[in-house]
Amino acid sequence: MFCFNEVMEANNINSVVNPHMKLPGAPVVTAISPPDRMPKVVLHSEYAATREFQQISKDIYAGVKTARPANRKKTPVSVWCAAGIIAAIISTLAFKFLKK
Repeated sequence: MFCFNEVMEANNINSVVNPHMKLPGAPVVTAISPPDRMPKVVLHSEYAATREFQQISKDIYAGVKTARPANRKKTPVSVWCAAGIIAAIISTLAFKFLKK
C-alpha cells in the first residue's frame, strides 16, 4: 500500500488516466427547470370512450386478421430448391446409366 501511494504521489494522477477516456472540456451541468404549465385535461363522456374503444378494438382485430404468421420453418426455401435441383440431376444421371 505504501508503494502504491508513493507511485501516485510521484506521478500526477492525470498521467495515470487514459487521455482518450477523459471528457473533452468541462462537463455540462444544468439545472432542471419545471414546465411552465400543466398538460390540458381532456374529459370524455362514457359514450365517446366506448365508441373510441370499439373503434380501436375493430382496428386491432382487422390488423390481426390480415397479419401473416412468422415463417417458423427451420430450413429455408432456397435449401429445398437446391436439394430438389440436385436430386433431379442425380435421378437423371442414374436413369441414363441404368438404361444402358
